[in-house]
Amino acid sequence: SSGINDRVRGVLNYYTNYYYKSNLRMKGLLLLLCLSVCNGYMLYLDAQAEECFYEDLLPNQKAGLSFEVAEGGFLDVDVTLPTLKFNKNTNRRVVIWAFFEFSLLLCMTLGQIYYIKRFFEVRRVI
Repeated sequence: SSGINDRVRGVLNYYTNYYYKSNLRMKGLLLLLCLSVCNGYMLYLDAQAEECFYEDLLPNQKAGLSFEVAEGGFLDVDVTLPTLKFNKNTNRRVVIWAFFEFSLLLCMTLGQIYYIKRFFEVRRVI
């Protein structure tokens, strides 16, 4: 009876240690992955102060910006992106999309007017 209990304890200890080490490895791997993917800045900005940060990007590389104001003032921060090439390209796309939407809306309006006129047309049977 004592031998069986020792064997069971040994097996349980083996699997407990294996699970514990495996769990630690997974947590470590997850931590490394999170640290390698995330980067950012945390700063304290006084009222009416200006700070300048820049990041070098390759052509056609996408970048994101997000910020959170934790306390003070009206909880607002102005962000400026001084890239004229980006603004010109974006403006051109917005104008083209607006023209497309206007054309589509005009066609739908004219189609609906034609359909309603035809629907209420009085037809006489002779």
